Amino acid sequence: MLQLVRANAPVHVRRRDLLGYRNFRRAMVAQFSSQSSDALTTFTLAEVLVFAAPGRASTGSLVSTLLMSALPLLIVGPIAGHVADRFSRQQILVRGHILRVAVTLLATLSLLRTGRVVGFGVLGGLIIITRVLYTARATSIPRLVRRHELVAADSTSLILSVIAGGIGALLGGLLSAAALGLGFIVAAIGQGVASWLYRSIDADLGGGTTRQRHESRLLIRDVLAPRTRFAVLATTSHRLLLGMCLAAIAMMIDSTIGLSAAGSVVVLGCAAAGAFAGSFCAEWATEHFPRRVIASGSFFFSGTSLLIAAIVPRPYVALGSLAVAAFLFQILRVRSDASVQANANPMILGQIFAAYDIVYNVAFIAGGLLGVVLVDDVSFTTIVASVVLVYFLLAGIFLTIDDGKAKAREALNSARLFHPTSGRVVTSFSSN
Repeated sequence: MLQLVRANAPVHVRRRDLLGYRNFRRAMVAQFSSQSSDALTTFTLAEVLVFAAPGRASTGSLVSTLLMSALPLLIVGPIAGHVADRFSRQQILVRGHILRVAVTLLATLSLLRTGRVVGFGVLGGLIIITRVLYTARATSIPRLVRRHELVAADSTSLILSVIAGGIGALLGGLLSAAALGLGFIVAAIGQGVASWLYRSIDADLGGGTTRQRHESRLLIRDVLAPRTRFAVLATTSHRLLLGMCLAAIAMMIDSTIGLSAAGSVVVLGCAAAGAFAGSFCAEWATEHFPRRVIASGSFFFSGTSLLIAAIVPRPYVALGSLAVAAFLFQILRVRSDASVQANANPMILGQIFAAYDIVYNVAFIAGGLLGVVLVDDVSFTTIVASVVLVYFLLAGIFLTIDDGKAKAREALNSARLFHPTSGRVVTSFSSN
């Protein structure tokens, strides 16, 4: 019988307690230094290369953004997974950031009159390195915290990512006003600090495994296991629908108030704000609600919020609905990330996590492109109403399908796990 709330008393995992773990704290500070430096480099390159011309149509801006996001995922994503499994993840993070120092310093050549080619090459190189480092970092987190702390750890990482991006962009604006090339120097220093911090971690971050026999078969078996399959299907389907709605809302805003490229920026920013808030609430939701309830609720309440936008097709209403849907998706996404990290075969975790990351992000991009294509022939209300119906249908499906919890409960209940900061026994609720 399905329980809508957890029957046992939850053990609250506080983020500040996780930051009390020396290795996890160093990893988070390293991530913050790396991502703020990356944002600073990207901002400064944008100033130098002047990517977007003013007045560009929202459709063209959105399509180009989606396509630019897809290429690194499809090309580098599978490679990143193999690299994270074949080599020591700590060494990947240490040496990868040293490589970033060199590439960032190379970006100073883009300031020359003939340096635009160098600038675009640096941007491409940073995108490739970023995908490899992201996979190595995400698959290292299970080695730094306990299984039941993964949701809190992942949400902490995502919160810091957003803050780091904002601070990096702010620094870029301040430094570019003083001297444009100064941003590259500061960013290179930040990448060097990240490398040093990752080197100082004394825990085994995994990776460096020998190639497994029948690896493809193991990969397919793990992805199709109930718990991983549930996480992938839920996250991918939600992300696809969210992408369609985001594109439809961007086009509606562009046609209503004519913001041009700024319309896409507003819509993406609104979705990002909702996701940021969702990262804060993911741990609370995990403590109080079972996996299937979180998934079903995410679909149901996303559909409900977007139904309001279909009934009242106004820009501010649509943006509010989108923020709510992004908020709910982020809770589901953090929960699913932890589930994949906790249940995948450690020997091929990098490949499994990379495949999961590629699938649900490509689904978002595909949904966005589909929304752009449909909006020329189908009304905004029809697109959103259709998505709402699918949301409601999936809410019922994910409430009933097997999420693999029964077998996991048996395994976890056979062992007594203790929270390192509270000393309380952690029972089956903490299974990921």
